[in-house]
Amino acid sequence: MITSSDSPCTWLVDWTDEEDDGFLAACAELGVTPDRVRSAPTGATVGSKGHWKTSYPQYGRLAAHALKNRDNVAMFWQPLAATPALLGRFGPRPPIIVLAPILFNEGGGKKQAVILKALQRADRIIFLSSVQADEAVALGVKRELIEVMPLGIQAAVDEPVGPGEFLLAGGREHRDWPLMAKASVDTPKPIRIGAPNLPDDTGGLDVVPPLSREDYNKTLVKASALVVPLIDARRPAGLLAILQALSFGIPVIATRGPLTETYLTPESGILVETGDVDGMHRALVQLCDDDEVRRLGAGALAEAKGRLSLATFVNNVHDLARSIA
Repeated sequence: MITSSDSPCTWLVDWTDEEDDGFLAACAELGVTPDRVRSAPTGATVGSKGHWKTSYPQYGRLAAHALKNRDNVAMFWQPLAATPALLGRFGPRPPIIVLAPILFNEGGGKKQAVILKALQRADRIIFLSSVQADEAVALGVKRELIEVMPLGIQAAVDEPVGPGEFLLAGGREHRDWPLMAKASVDTPKPIRIGAPNLPDDTGGLDVVPPLSREDYNKTLVKASALVVPLIDARRPAGLLAILQALSFGIPVIATRGPLTETYLTPESGILVETGDVDGMHRALVQLCDDDEVRRLGAGALAEAKGRLSLATFVNNVHDLARSIA
């Protein structure tokens, strides 16, 4: 574990106050004083038409800060902010680590071509699953630049909070709400949907009003399970929501994909194949059983305190930063 009182890298981030508190707690657990630069949170506008107008200026500011601070390793939590920094860097400094860029083997287009060009200039690229790393190599990213590290979360409770009165499905992007409408019919507990960008026709789903992060957490802790139904499970959508649920000891139902297979085990949740309405319905019914919720909830919290702890992730990143400094 880290024993130094100094951070070996500067974290360039766009996370929320809650996420910052978790990061600081993880650093305190490790005995390290972090060096971080935060922009305004950009996640709240993801999926909206005007997202780029508010987020891209923030990415540019983070990139500019990294280029000015040339003596320290730059750890980009927001991969889009790393692109202008990498393309604008002349020479080997500052060393740059990029976390979890989103890449596709098909349909990447011009934007992806620019990102790939930038990534070839990174010192290391952290992917959150081995499958994503393999796909990046297939697109031309050099294998020697890649590290695979599961992301972590700070446990929010000492004991699981469940069972709850309902199951909660939510998210901002790439969610399969038509599948949820079909799978939610005749479940023993109600299925509630919380999302800011639902289609006009929600198929009779029980939709809760848009929630602040604080109100979302208050709703989440009353749920028996979190449901993350993805349209395209290759994308890293839903990861933070999954980790948040695990931190409260709440089991997760999610679409099977490269990321969800990394973060959910049979002890903490249920994976359902893409587009499988019957499979999703069976999973929903299974987690309407309070005994099953207690069993998987205990496994979920154990993951947040162990394999998927944020302190473990921060420690791994700091070790990597030292190795390239």
